[in-house]
Amino acid sequence: MTTAPTGTWSAPPRTRRAAKLGPAHWIMYGVSVLAIEAFATQLYFFVQIGIWNYMNPGETAFMRSDAWTLQKTHPGSRCNGPGCLTRFRAT
Repeated sequence: MTTAPTGTWSAPPRTRRAAKLGPAHWIMYGVSVLAIEAFATQLYFFVQIGIWNYMNPGETAFMRSDAWTLQKTHPGSRCNGPGCLTRFRAT
């Protein structure tokens, strides 16, 4: 036969009611999210430029279109600087 366990009886644990959050809390939450986002964006750019110091990203479509536009507007000029496109061919 089964009997009830001996010892003291304990009540179930109390649950806390959720605190009502006021508008100041949500304003601070929004400001902190925007601040973290701005910091993360700046960190991304800083790391990206740091990587570009050691690795050449190569030509981009913008660089090629800009070189094409310059070639059309100034047909006789030649680019000899470090930013020149080596694969650019005017057509």
